[in-house]
Amino acid sequence: MSSETQRELLDYAREIQPKESKAQQELRQATMAHPYHGMQILPEQGRLLAWLVAAFQVKTLIEIGVFTGYSALCMAESLPEEGRLFACDHHPEWPAIGQPYWQAAGVADRIQWVQSDGLEFLNRWIQKPLADAVDMIFIDADKRQYDLFYEAALEVVRPGGLIVMDNVFLMGRVVTDPEHKKTRISMRAFNEKLASDPRVDVVVLPIADGMTCARKLA
Repeated sequence: MSSETQRELLDYAREIQPKESKAQQELRQATMAHPYHGMQILPEQGRLLAWLVAAFQVKTLIEIGVFTGYSALCMAESLPEEGRLFACDHHPEWPAIGQPYWQAAGVADRIQWVQSDGLEFLNRWIQKPLADAVDMIFIDADKRQYDLFYEAALEVVRPGGLIVMDNVFLMGRVVTDPEHKKTRISMRAFNEKLASDPRVDVVVLPIADGMTCARKLA
């Protein structure tokens, strides 16, 4: 399949799936002015996250790596009114871009912004009395710490809950980097670990830069 056909199919897929909300569209466009706008997830990824929140009846959700808050907005709009999303990032200036759009969408009260290192936040949560009461965790942060994030997330998410991880293809470097490159080796090792981990049921989706959904079994 040619790259042109793939592009046309992506455009078609975006035409036939539910459209972004007004706030989502405006925040995504506003993020394009950011120098690191490539860190933002694509609309179809946002739609997938929103669908997972609804399908799994998620009420308590953690996001590690918020950037400008587009993914948080997509997920929060699918949460029930009593639902809560703990949005964790150590860059306060980035989520500040999205907060007015959270307000405009009427979901700001469902999102609790947490300025913290993601791993520290998860480890603090493990110490809580109801440490495994979280329904879903979305991780889109430092790829070098993915194994640590994953192990901590397994302690936090409830049995039957979801751990979703973005960029598991590492911008394509899992196949384009030389075989001896540490980045390629570490991410491929992590992906292979999840594929054979008996604690979870895993699906790897070749969407954007690769998204892995892991359902905790017990």
